[in-house]
Amino acid sequence: MQYFAHSLPDRPQSDWEPLIDHLRNVAIGDERTNGAGDNAEFFNARELAQTLGWLHDVGKASVPFQHRINNRQADPSDERDAFSSESQAAIASRPVDHSTAGARLVESQGGVGRLLAYAIAGHHAGMPDWTTLGRSGLMHRLNKAKCKIPLVDENFVAAIADNICLKAPKIDPNPAHEDISFSVAMLGRMLFSCLVDADRLWTERFCSQIDAARPRQPIQIDQLASQLDRHLNGLNSSGTVNAIRQQVLRDCRNAASQRTGMFSLHVPTGGGKTLASMAFAIDHAKRHGLRRIIYAIPLTTIIEQTANVFRDVFGDEAVLEHHSAVDPDDLIKCSPVHRLAAENFAAPLIVTTNVQLLESLFSNRPSTCRKLHHLAGSVIVLDEVQTLPVNLLKPTLAVLTELVANYGCSIVLCSATQPAILKRDEFPIGLSDVYSIIKSPSQLHQRLKRTEVRLLGELSNADLVSRLESHHQALCIVNTRRHAADLAAMIPGAIHLSANLCGAHRQSVVATIRKHLAAGDVCRVVSTTVMEAGVDVDFPVGYRAEAGLDSIAQAAGRVNRNGRLPTADVFVFQYDRKAYRSTEMVRDGIAALRQVVELYADDLLSPNAVEHYFRLLFWDKGGDQGQGWDRGVGGEPVLACFEGDQRRRELAFQYATAAKRYRLIQTAQTPVVVPHGEGANLIDELLSEPLESLTSPWLRAWDRKASRYSVNVFEFDQRKLLENTAVIEQHGRLLLCNPNAYDETLGLRTDVLGMGASMLVC
Repeated sequence: MQYFAHSLPDRPQSDWEPLIDHLRNVAIGDERTNGAGDNAEFFNARELAQTLGWLHDVGKASVPFQHRINNRQADPSDERDAFSSESQAAIASRPVDHSTAGARLVESQGGVGRLLAYAIAGHHAGMPDWTTLGRSGLMHRLNKAKCKIPLVDENFVAAIADNICLKAPKIDPNPAHEDISFSVAMLGRMLFSCLVDADRLWTERFCSQIDAARPRQPIQIDQLASQLDRHLNGLNSSGTVNAIRQQVLRDCRNAASQRTGMFSLHVPTGGGKTLASMAFAIDHAKRHGLRRIIYAIPLTTIIEQTANVFRDVFGDEAVLEHHSAVDPDDLIKCSPVHRLAAENFAAPLIVTTNVQLLESLFSNRPSTCRKLHHLAGSVIVLDEVQTLPVNLLKPTLAVLTELVANYGCSIVLCSATQPAILKRDEFPIGLSDVYSIIKSPSQLHQRLKRTEVRLLGELSNADLVSRLESHHQALCIVNTRRHAADLAAMIPGAIHLSANLCGAHRQSVVATIRKHLAAGDVCRVVSTTVMEAGVDVDFPVGYRAEAGLDSIAQAAGRVNRNGRLPTADVFVFQYDRKAYRSTEMVRDGIAALRQVVELYADDLLSPNAVEHYFRLLFWDKGGDQGQGWDRGVGGEPVLACFEGDQRRRELAFQYATAAKRYRLIQTAQTPVVVPHGEGANLIDELLSEPLESLTSPWLRAWDRKASRYSVNVFEFDQRKLLENTAVIEQHGRLLLCNPNAYDETLGLRTDVLGMGASMLVC
């Protein structure tokens, strides 16, 4: 019997894809398209990945699946349907389990076979848990007595059996995690990535010839190096600040010859960290034969700025901007090549967010994990590393160290401050063998000191507004959206910036701010933390609501950034914390700050003060025998899903549960699409689109466009908007249906009642 993997609509069977060809291609690949084995070559797991390719769809060699692909009714004698009360038409349209068979076959081989079974069983729906309350757990699916699946043709299996090889790569000990089971589980996830990527590439190549859009000769690291050299040679080196930036650059390039591993780069704001860290990454990759650079940033609000800096240096084709706020209609940032590369990180330089990068390393979803194998052999730059959540430090540091130990990565921990994450008695989960690129951070701090932090005590809103209005140009950063909106409403002509503005709106506001600053116009800005961490602006004076010391340092980086003044003031003020309640993270930062102030009030941003702050913030959070550093969603530990003697012996991993627990942003927020700019057309488009046109691809494309015109709201605000009937739900999406509820200065408002007039017209 001829078995097929994929059919083509309205085409004869002679044009369909034979199953044996699909399995061979996904396993081995060819000169045009990688197979799973090629994807795993860098970390020496070619044989295991090829085995996954050969077995992942072996369940399609069954009569029910072939009936399904031929759109024929299922055989009523089929054991799976013998006692079903469903109609034969319903049975024929029901999906056929074609992944469990391969999982059972590889698990029966013993050894690491069970590890491969997770990848095969989950290559469509996601890597499963070993045990669950329902029937989706791998243990249940491997049990032939409890889980019935279609019988697979034994002759077909015999024909491919010689391709099964369970030769596992050597796993080096992870210095950040003594239990080797975490490393084994990570290998399983990386192999899953290799399989999913190869399977998707070969399926799309057969079904749509989409591989024609993939670049035949991708840009190489050598090209990036020559482009960077040309750019750096043209930089202005005159002036004190530029001279210091040149020294930072030299230190970075000199350190690039060090062996692969973990690096730290501590440069005060305005010290040229972005280009210097990129110079290190490219020189280091070139010297050690690494494949790509991944630049991760904590906030989407500053990704575009960083990506544009890199585009100016390397050109549009070299830079992949990977995050939710990319405009799908931007032909530069979202060309067909870029869209395809974003699926699997097949680009030489990727700019992404910490959330996208780190959560993918604990994910179980095929679409998210697809890119993971391309992390192997990369230089990963984590910018503003001090923003890593304390409650997830243990799993985060463990996975970063795993990438260094077993996947040939070098990781650069960048910060304007010095987070105390090195291993010591008080911080046993810390990192070991971290090479410091800057040898004298204290000296660099003194040379780049351009601001004085001054403590004001408590200020009322009226007093604060009076001070801000006395300045021609001033920046004020507060901790909550409501506080920023209240202050901006009290200052005529003030510019407001917060997450109550959609991404496209924030982008235009930042451009306006830069224009006013450059022209010397009146420019009084009230912002939340979206203005911190890398936004390249230069104010003559700053005000910062009391917060963690790292936040104060970031705010100071927006003041006298280019050293045009001998010195400038950053005023830190206390505020009514009962009226403007902040997150637990902000409250913890304030508590630590107040302790540091008692010792270092004269120079709050000195390296000693910063180290003391992070000691309080990081080290003191590890209560309950260190479990404070591993509290995921619901307070549940992430690493418990992989560690322990039983899990190690039985390879009994909880991949799906770990993915649910590891969330960098644990407070649930819901996007509301707002009628700013193109957002209004997108709302109309979704409301008017005929139901029959709302296919999954159409909705995914709409979601990508709408992300730039969405405001994320917490549950309380979502409930208020619904009660006010200012939003409606359409196909699972929340749409702001009253234009008056989106202010062009303050953004989303929750105090506006009712729908807009256009919505009431039938």
